[in-house]
Amino acid sequence: MIKTQSGGVQGIAEQAVLAFKGIPFAAPPIGDLRWRAPQAVAPWQDVRNASAYARGCIATPSITEEFGGDPGPDSVDGRYVDGRAAKLCCAARLPVRVWIHGGAYV
Repeated sequence: MIKTQSGGVQGIAEQAVLAFKGIPFAAPPIGDLRWRAPQAVAPWQDVRNASAYARGCIATPSITEEFGGDPGPDSVDGRYVDGRAAKLCCAARLPVRVWIHGGAYV
């Protein structure tokens, strides 16, 4: 389990790493928040299960297939992040790599 600014998340062990999947980093862009600047995610009290990917952003099926296959169900709410960490002591200060997809606006 790790702590985030919004609450605790429980990841899973996958091979040589700890995986934390589907962690929200902003409020869902639905209703009045559609086409607006991102808003803070509502904090949670209980430990959040971070063992499964969140729904992916909506994409054109042919583009999805061309760049890696079916990502699973999609949604307009794509404000989630996944993280991986080596199975080391929690006090270790390790580098972080961030990947941001382009999206192509299609």
